[in-house]
Amino acid sequence: MTALRPDQIDTTTTPVLDVRMRPGNKQIRGARHYDPKEVLSADPLVLPLSHDGPIAVYGDSEPVVAAVIDKLRRSGYSGAAQLDGGIEGWHDAGLPLEDATQEQPVPGRSGAGRQRL
Repeated sequence: MTALRPDQIDTTTTPVLDVRMRPGNKQIRGARHYDPKEVLSADPLVLPLSHDGPIAVYGDSEPVVAAVIDKLRRSGYSGAAQLDGGIEGWHDAGLPLEDATQEQPVPGRSGAGRQRL
């Protein structure tokens, strides 16, 4: 699986997707949290992201991250790749975290936008 190193990512220009099933109270600065079940079940999957550029994906389950990346690529988001080391690798590299934000809705799916605690 293709991976992006934390030092290759500028979160102001590269979207970062947090697909943790058990999100904590911190996230990578600027990350967008999506429920991985909603992403994987959406048909078609349409997210407010560029189809041409890189998209870094991290989560708390490597198989889920791989499935989300596969779904993104099959949906035309060809630059989707795993964030090497996940949020821990990001933190270990001294890169900024922020308080977790609200889950983002997957267009066409109900129940999105739940507050994370």
